Amino acid sequence: MAEKAMLTLEGRQRDESGEETVTKLRTQADYSIRNGCHYILYEEKLPDSEAVVKNLIKLKGSVLEMTKRGPVSSRMVFEAGQSHRTDYVTPYGILPLEVCTQELEVCAGEPDGRPAGPGASGREPDGRPAGPGASGREPDGRPAGPGASGREPHGRPAGPESNFQENGLEIRLSYRLASGEQFLSHCAITISLALLRGTS
Repeated sequence: MAEKAMLTLEGRQRDESGEETVTKLRTQADYSIRNGCHYILYEEKLPDSEAVVKNLIKLKGSVLEMTKRGPVSSRMVFEAGQSHRTDYVTPYGILPLEVCTQELEVCAGEPDGRPAGPGASGREPDGRPAGPGASGREPDGRPAGPGASGREPHGRPAGPESNFQENGLEIRLSYRLASGEQFLSHCAITISLALLRGTS
């Protein structure tokens, strides 16, 4: 069954002239997890219009899909180090796009959806592994902490699937957009999700 969640999308887009556009959307979403896949479903209105676009974010392992349906439609696939092609369909025509994903990072956050501390990505700000057990072992060589084996004490896998209920989820991605041989923009998106307690 889908649960209600608060979704925040923050995006930065820089075109070939260096001009940057910043967007932010905060809205309620339906969240569910099935067969190891995270699903986030939400709606948004097009600017200067009452038209509604239905959006689906699907996360499975290290692959993220963002699908739009409505007056604007597309299916964009994000996979670090890989390029995927799609058609961006608008009322004014179809724009063929190539999405080249540079980074895709998934981490648990605090209950409000923020990253959980400086080591939430597994690294400190200076790039070193986070914390004494970041290598997976304590200084004496033993496995570090209850989740060091990649599993929680009860045997379920550690990670977003097991701790999202308490800590929220944050996804960061950066990618390059092109159409044919023409560069369009560099983009960065942060997707933050926090469950709304006591709702269904």
